[in-house]
Amino acid sequence: MTALSRRQFLKRSGAAAVFGLNAPALAAIPTGEAPGIVGRAFTLSNVYSRPDASSEVIGRLLPDAVTPITETVDTARNGVWYRVAQPAGYLPAESVQPILPYSRPAVVESVGDGLWAEVVAPYSAVRQWCAGAAPIVARLGYGAVVYVVDRIVDDQRQVWYGLSGAPGSALIGWSPALQYAPWQPEVHKPLTAIVVRRGKLLAYAGKRLLAEIGYCGPALAPLATTISVVQPGAAYNAALPLGLAWLMQLATGPRLYGVFWHNRSGVLRDAGPDIELSTLAARWLYARLASSPQPVPLIAE
Repeated sequence: MTALSRRQFLKRSGAAAVFGLNAPALAAIPTGEAPGIVGRAFTLSNVYSRPDASSEVIGRLLPDAVTPITETVDTARNGVWYRVAQPAGYLPAESVQPILPYSRPAVVESVGDGLWAEVVAPYSAVRQWCAGAAPIVARLGYGAVVYVVDRIVDDQRQVWYGLSGAPGSALIGWSPALQYAPWQPEVHKPLTAIVVRRGKLLAYAGKRLLAEIGYCGPALAPLATTISVVQPGAAYNAALPLGLAWLMQLATGPRLYGVFWHNRSGVLRDAGPDIELSTLAARWLYARLASSPQPVPLIAE
């Protein structure tokens, strides 16, 4: 199979298969166009011989370790699983974050007044100062979005970025620049409507369905409102003061954003009003909403 580059993959408009319910990474990607998706383990994770937690444990993944995902298996009894390559076996989909393989980003020579950047490594430790032995103040996963406010080159010629949650917010800590890709707005054909139905966001351009995006959040009561972008990144809470990705909001109040700490697309819950997406899906949706000259209609059925 021919792998797509990170940029090619994220700019594809035919995204319905990629962001499908519970399996945002692999379902029905056209033959020959697989983007080389890998999975990042959230915690110490068992790899099973079959897509069944009662089957033999044949290996384990350490937290933040990655393994190639080769297939999505949606079982009737045991939910969604990923078939993985190393070790060869099966992982529950909720145990890993589907991400793109690391691609070395450009390192900026000057941050100027600041710039947005996203984590392109499987994870990034944010430290109090520019040293590998410095205390960790935050751990960010793939797809987290931060605001870069400073740049330092250490004695080993490694470039570090000083990170904050948003323009005007305080410096939180430092991370190696090679773990972050500077973000530039992209122009896309705007969406014309989003329909919310049974744990999915259906994104339309005219009558054409572009994407079915599974989300984790409340089952919305029937309503007609609008959705618009807020900013690329933000603080999540006091414990995670940076890294929330691709912040969007309904005119009625609920926020939408990408998360790197779980993979529960399509899981409806009662707690909290926020609508949480995978970072890949949130990035795709944000770029298209940002291309619209006005808020996009959203209808919950």
